[in-house]
Amino acid sequence: MDKLSIDLAVGVFEINLNKLQKYSNFKKEFKPWPVFAVITQDISFFVDEEVKFSQIEEDIKKLKANYLQRIELIDIYFAQKKSITLRLIFYNPQRNLEENEIEREVVKIVDYLKDKYKIELR
Repeated sequence: MDKLSIDLAVGVFEINLNKLQKYSNFKKEFKPWPVFAVITQDISFFVDEEVKFSQIEEDIKKLKANYLQRIELIDIYFAQKKSITLRLIFYNPQRNLEENEIEREVVKIVDYLKDKYKIELR
């Protein structure tokens, strides 16, 4: 490897993906692009340091909020308290959602988190 000026031990290998494919359990599934708008709503709040995102996520899922498709963790930082920002993603495959429908579900989620975890909105 003197020609390439590499001072480290170098190895090369080749993977034949066609041979590995028979051991995979991947299913090809087509999902059409959403026809109606996907709505995102971010909520930021302070919570005790002991509370984990996984707990919050699990509890929100148990609420079964209408049209809630996903919950994403956007940010966590520590000041006097732990601060978390979540992104709630709503979607209805039959029609566009109204703002008041989303607001109603977000209020339900926030009220639940206030009761259970004593969060403070930022």
